[in-house]
Amino acid sequence: GGQEPDVHFEGALQNVSLEHLSGALQWRPLSGSITGNIPGVTYRKGRLEINGELEAKVFDGDIRITKLASSGLFGDLPQFYVDMEIDNLDLQQLTQTFEFGGIEGRLSGYVRDLYMEDWRPVTFYAWLGTPEDDDSRHRISQKAVENLASVGGGGAAGLLSRSFLGFFDTFGYDSLGIGCYLYNGVCQLMGVEPAKQGYYIVKGGGLPRIDVIGYNPQVDWNVLMERLARVTGTDEAVIE
Repeated sequence: GGQEPDVHFEGALQNVSLEHLSGALQWRPLSGSITGNIPGVTYRKGRLEINGELEAKVFDGDIRITKLASSGLFGDLPQFYVDMEIDNLDLQQLTQTFEFGGIEGRLSGYVRDLYMEDWRPVTFYAWLGTPEDDDSRHRISQKAVENLASVGGGGAAGLLSRSFLGFFDTFGYDSLGIGCYLYNGVCQLMGVEPAKQGYYIVKGGGLPRIDVIGYNPQVDWNVLMERLARVTGTDEAVIE
């Protein structure tokens, strides 16, 4: 009778090939597989909600989505809310997939209070970094160093080209991480710890070692997205 339907479903995924899934959806090719549970999804009166946690195993780690909800999903101004926890992803698998430059180690973090309008982020608080208990091998390639420096507005790439460090393909690191608080179109950036000027995106460790320091604490969101698109979509690193 022209009324919107009420929908409820539950489900699970078991070792679904990310290569096949990304090909079918015309995404960037992904490797590995995804396994997860969909505890319950309800759509009623134009509002979509998840009942419980959506869990997925990907990149040899775990991603949990909580508090997922959407209103006006098929209207002119869809609104979307979500919290996400990221636990112990394999950085080597992740960085190879997105052509970012090789990084060995693990990655954990979260995206909290994400609110989107018309599928564009309005506000959120996010952090991605080395887990405190990570005892895996920590290495980072020249390309990854340059790309992280580009994202944070740092100057590590110049050091690579002007010194003996340019002879090394990879470097040791102790920890890495970057966070963003988005509000009013501006991303407040943060790293693993403060530096004398700026903040450490990569804190070096071992030999040879290198630090990547971000100097721009605030970046326009659209500018940040342009930087990320460049460093994940081409083989050539762009440094600003």
